[in-house]
Amino acid sequence: MNLQFNRLAIVILLICSLTLYKTNALPKRDLDQPALQLPIGLTPPLPNRFSFVLYAIGYQNYQCNVSSIPGDTGNWLYVSPTASLLNGSFEGREIGKHYFQPAPGLNGGRATWHGILTTDMSSVVTKIINQKPSPDGPQNIDWLLTQATFNRGNGIFSDITYVVRVDTKNGIAPPNNLCGTDIPNEGNLENFYSSQYWFYNNPSKSLY
Repeated sequence: MNLQFNRLAIVILLICSLTLYKTNALPKRDLDQPALQLPIGLTPPLPNRFSFVLYAIGYQNYQCNVSSIPGDTGNWLYVSPTASLLNGSFEGREIGKHYFQPAPGLNGGRATWHGILTTDMSSVVTKIINQKPSPDGPQNIDWLLTQATFNRGNGIFSDITYVVRVDTKNGIAPPNNLCGTDIPNEGNLENFYSSQYWFYNNPSKSLY
């Protein structure tokens, strides 16, 4: 009897621990916006409010494009981001992915944030509204204001209305002289980057 009771207690404890672990994996919502100052033009309009932040580590992907005109130098075409979305810090747990849709979808959106947890596989697709140079220097990709064009699922991304990219590090296109020399025409190059993504929702329309 005691052995059966102990086994049952262990099973209940494991279930509770797993539930708590999955819950803690998701970011807390409706927090105060971080103190980092946003450049003019990157703040979502009212009544949208800051909800949570995720930390991205990944790559900005570029493709070499060499012109057929003699003497023209090559240039880089931007392809897409591929990044892991981490909760809590740049050392946090991965809870999602960031990437582009293969082609612009409804209302022109391509940039996608997608949950990968079994408890939350919601997603949001956005389009760029505005961009500003990184205040930390031209070696970093721009800060962005993007607006949601499509939401899917029931979870942390299902009611997101705006996403702001801030605190960017690296990720810019390589020098043009590498295109057609070190990298052949139509060859791809990945440039490491990190950033914060701030997520906003409209409290009057929040579904989550």
